[in-house]
Amino acid sequence: MSASFVYEWGYSLAEPCRAKFAIEPQSGGHRSWILISREDGHGTTAFAISVHMALIKDTRFRSIQWFTDDERKNGTAVGHSLPY
Repeated sequence: MSASFVYEWGYSLAEPCRAKFAIEPQSGGHRSWILISREDGHGTTAFAISVHMALIKDTRFRSIQWFTDDERKNGTAVGHSLPY
């Protein structure tokens, strides 16, 4: 079962911030991708660090790995431990 949502903030900015999250379970049901898309023109590193900090504080998330779009599309088996 897949799910997605959009998170928006910063309405006082000239262009508000917007991120789309899509959760896609992988075969076997033990792992999932959380795909994060930012097309709002704002920086992504600080946002990724904030997401990472939230994930590591939640015990439901284990073995967190970060992949670039190219790495994910190419089937890279091992990701990065941090989003930067």
